[in-house]
Amino acid sequence: MADGSSSARRGREDRDRDRDRDRDRGDRYRERDRDSGGGERRRDRSREKEKEKERDGGRVRGGRDRDRERRGDREKERERGGGGGGGGGGGSSRRERDTTTDSHSRSSRPHYRHDRDRERDRDHKSRSRSRSRSRSPRPRDTSTTSKSKPSAPPPPPQPPTRLSTFDPKTRHATKPLPLDQKPPGANTDSAAAPPLEKEKPNFSNSGLLAAASNTLNTVVLKYSEPADSRAPPSSPVYRLYTFKDGEPLANTPPLILNAQPTWLVGRDRLVADIPVDHPSCSKQHAALQFRYVVKKKNEFGDKEGKVRLYVIDLESANGTFLGEERLPESRFVELKDGDLVKFGLSTREYVLVLEK
Repeated sequence: MADGSSSARRGREDRDRDRDRDRDRGDRYRERDRDSGGGERRRDRSREKEKEKERDGGRVRGGRDRDRERRGDREKERERGGGGGGGGGGGSSRRERDTTTDSHSRSSRPHYRHDRDRERDRDHKSRSRSRSRSRSPRPRDTSTTSKSKPSAPPPPPQPPTRLSTFDPKTRHATKPLPLDQKPPGANTDSAAAPPLEKEKPNFSNSGLLAAASNTLNTVVLKYSEPADSRAPPSSPVYRLYTFKDGEPLANTPPLILNAQPTWLVGRDRLVADIPVDHPSCSKQHAALQFRYVVKKKNEFGDKEGKVRLYVIDLESANGTFLGEERLPESRFVELKDGDLVKFGLSTREYVLVLEK
């Protein structure tokens, strides 16, 4: 008995000690919570727990609703298929199947959700396809439209084209093209004009260098080309014929002046392009010069000029004559088709003829 009473006392003392410890710990925790805002933390924790409970309740409710829907679907299937026949054995087997399917569906809820989502996607796709097919335009009946509208007339037949051969020498078709068209630039004349000889290179002084030196074959020149000197045009052809006593000189072909821009007339054969042997003529008597001169403006105000042939007297002793009129010294006078020019007292006459 004494041992039982002592053990009971010890148990009471231990309980009292534990209670005192719990009270001290609770006081300490309370003080800490007061200092660090533990009340707010507890409130937040309680709120979070309430939210979790609501979520769990919603899940449970959603699961219950789904189970109800499944049961309704099964009952509908039973009504369609069996019509209530089959006896009690069939009913019991169906109940067993239902219980098994319910347990299986409860165990595999996530798989059922995925399957249901897939079925929704398939239904949505089939509906969109049916809508697109219904919205597509119906094919038109071409038979009625072709009968109502007259057919367009066929295009007129085109003339047959003939093949043409290419000549590498002439670089154009030798045979006529369709509709007797000929390539541009083709010469239609039977007799083509003889080509003019190209101007040969001139390595003598020209321009400022010739004006500074002004010598040719060690002979000082009295005449230098002006700034408006130009090469003669290809057409018309300037021909200078020589006559004596009213008759052309024998064995003297006409001189073609299109070969060079300047022609010097005189007795000095070292520098003269058209030599004259009469003693009344000077060594450097006159000059024939091609110049570009602007004479008029067109309706738009642009200047128009041409290259023409001029004659100038180089202060000769006996002068230069155009017809019967003596020309002024050191002045350019234009020569035209059919003009007659004489130098000094020579009986030779030079006639200019333009050939196009």
